[in-house]
Amino acid sequence: MKTSTVVAVVLATSACTFLLGTRMGATGHVQADAKFMASLATAKLMDLDKGNLERLRESLEFDRDVALIRHGDGKKGLSIYLWPELMLGEYEELGKRALNRAASYRKEHPTTWLTPELVESLTPEARSDFEESERLLESVTDEYSKQG
Repeated sequence: MKTSTVVAVVLATSACTFLLGTRMGATGHVQADAKFMASLATAKLMDLDKGNLERLRESLEFDRDVALIRHGDGKKGLSIYLWPELMLGEYEELGKRALNRAASYRKEHPTTWLTPELVESLTPEARSDFEESERLLESVTDEYSKQG
C-alpha cells in the first residue's frame, strides 16, 4: 500500500513538473522571440513609410503562411494537452474563425514557396524541409478554407 502511494505521488509530481516546466519554457521562448518580432514589425513599418508595398505584402504573406504552418505542426504535437484552454469554449471558436479567415484569404490569393530557382539552391535536406512545410501549408489552407 505504501509503495503504490509513493509511486502515485512520484508520478503525479513528475507529470505536474513536466507540464509546468514546458509551459514556462514556452513562455520564455515567446519572450526571447519578441525582440525579433519587434525588429520585423519595424522593418514592415519602414516599408510602409517608404511606400514599398510589394515588399510589405510579401513579408505579411510570409508571416501568415508561417503562422498557418505552425498551427498545422502544432496539431501533431502535445500542445493541445499542454494548453487545453486554447481548445475550449470561446477560444476554440475564435481560433477557428481566425484560421478560416487566414486560410480563405490565402486560397483566394495563393503564394508560392518553392520556385525552381530556390529549389536548385537548396541542399536535399533543406529542400525536403521546405517541401514538407509547403505540404503542411496546403493541408491547413484546404482544411480551414472549407469551413467558411
